[in-house]
Amino acid sequence: MTLTPNLYMADSFLESFDRLPQGQRKKVREFLGKFRSDPTAAGINYEPIHDTRDDRVRTVRIDRAYRAVMLHPNMGADYVLVWVDHHDEAMAWAKNKLFPVHPATGAIQVLDLELVEEANSRAADELAAKPLDAYALFETFADADLIRAGVPEMLLPSVRALHSADGLERLRPYLPPEAHETLFYIANLGCAVDEALRHAGVEADTPVDATLALEH
Repeated sequence: MTLTPNLYMADSFLESFDRLPQGQRKKVREFLGKFRSDPTAAGINYEPIHDTRDDRVRTVRIDRAYRAVMLHPNMGADYVLVWVDHHDEAMAWAKNKLFPVHPATGAIQVLDLELVEEANSRAADELAAKPLDAYALFETFADADLIRAGVPEMLLPSVRALHSADGLERLRPYLPPEAHETLFYIANLGCAVDEALRHAGVEADTPVDATLALEH
C-alpha cells in the first residue's frame, strides 16, 4: 500500500516557481497531482545529485527540460520541495546547499555553503579587529538559545562575532530571514528568545497543500 505523501514547500521553491513561464507552472501543478497519487511511480524519476553536501537531496522530473529539487528527510511519507528550474540549473543550485530544520518551527532553511564560509571568514576578520573591551552582541545567550532563534549551527561563529546592530545588518544576507528578524528583536528591543520569536511571527509549520499554494 502506497502512503499518501505529505508535501511541504520551502520559500525557496515558491520563489523559483514564481520565476517560471506560465506553461511550466502548469506542468509543475500536473506533476504535483501525479506525485500525490503515487510518489513511488517510475515516472517521478528520482535522481541523486553526485557530490552534493546533503544526502537527502533528489531531483524529480517535471518534463524533459525541467526538474524539481526535493528532500525526503525521513524516508517516510514526508517530502519537501525546495527548488524548480532547468535540469542543469536545478542540479547546480542544489549541489552546494544544506537544508537544516528550524528547531522552533520545523521549517526547512536553505544554506549556501559558499556563503556560510564567506560569512564566517568575514566574522573572523572582524573579531580580530574588535577592541578587547567591546561587548559581544549576543554574549549572554547560549548556543542553544541562538539555534532556537533560527541561527543555523554553522553560522554561530558569525553571530558570536557581532558587537553592534550594524554588524547584524551586514550579516543579514547570510542568515535565513526568520533568524535575522528574531535576532533583530533581541538586539534592538532587548527581547528574550521566545518573545522575539513571537514578534517575528515565527510559528510551527503545518503540512502544505501544494496544489492550492501554487494556484496563482
